[in-house]
Amino acid sequence: MSSVAKTKCLVLLSCGGIIYYIYPKIDIMEDRIGSVLIVVESKQEIERLNQIISNYANIVIGRQGIRLREQDKSIISLVLEGTTDELGGLTGQLGRLKGIQVKSVVIKNN
Repeated sequence: MSSVAKTKCLVLLSCGGIIYYIYPKIDIMEDRIGSVLIVVESKQEIERLNQIISNYANIVIGRQGIRLREQDKSIISLVLEGTTDELGGLTGQLGRLKGIQVKSVVIKNN
């Protein structure tokens, strides 16, 4: 190889008159810290809700459940750490459940 030039997003290699452009893998998916508030208004989907949360156990830092007896509702609070795709995947699946309301807040994890 006669020359190697590196930049932040591109590596140039020249070998026998052929120039190869090699783009290094860049991990652009930074971890985020998120909080998710889940209001359970119907017990119809509780089993599915718990299964979805269990499927994302690798990003769950903490979970708290509170029963609102007077309103016949429950609130689940989750603290998460993961990529925006992971956080969005979890909240998206939960948001499609009947009788479940989901709100989330996400910030950068510096």
